[in-house]
Amino acid sequence: MKLIVHSHSSVVSQFLKDELEETVIIELSQHPQIGLYLGLETPMSFPGIAGILNKKVSVKKLQIKNDKVAAPIVLASGNSISWNSINEAVGELTENGNKYLLLVNIFDLDNIKPILPRISNIKFYWDIADLPPENLPEFANYLKQEQLINDQIWGGLNLYQTDGRAYSDENKNLLQTTFSQYS
Repeated sequence: MKLIVHSHSSVVSQFLKDELEETVIIELSQHPQIGLYLGLETPMSFPGIAGILNKKVSVKKLQIKNDKVAAPIVLASGNSISWNSINEAVGELTENGNKYLLLVNIFDLDNIKPILPRISNIKFYWDIADLPPENLPEFANYLKQEQLINDQIWGGLNLYQTDGRAYSDENKNLLQTTFSQYS
């Protein structure tokens, strides 16, 4: 299972179709973020990935397709849901023919620590309009301590720019300097 840590919901527009063949993207969040970016209204009754805790519900039933996303996606729940339920659901995922790409916002990263041992690859996708969060050094140290930043797992940092979002070269340089300390 792969994990993308992102700074902005526009991250879904950064993936190419050939990179995501037979992959399902799963948004890990207590509230819809990606759906809002895509212009989708998530019904309050939609359970997000936690829906698979009901054995009658499959990932396939939860996924949607959207022109702005290169692969099927399971959006976050339309109603607030506990991180325990989200993590438990991810623990239930089996990769029988499917590959899963989990998306989590940097500010929610602490909440998914229980599933990090299942991650085979972790990448950061960062919109250069966003400053790095203050807790980044703490979390980077945690990833190193748990041996999640190593040659087998660490996929690096991908900086990108979302159309219409302003940034400065100073911000871009700060991001590169900050992240280079941890890779």
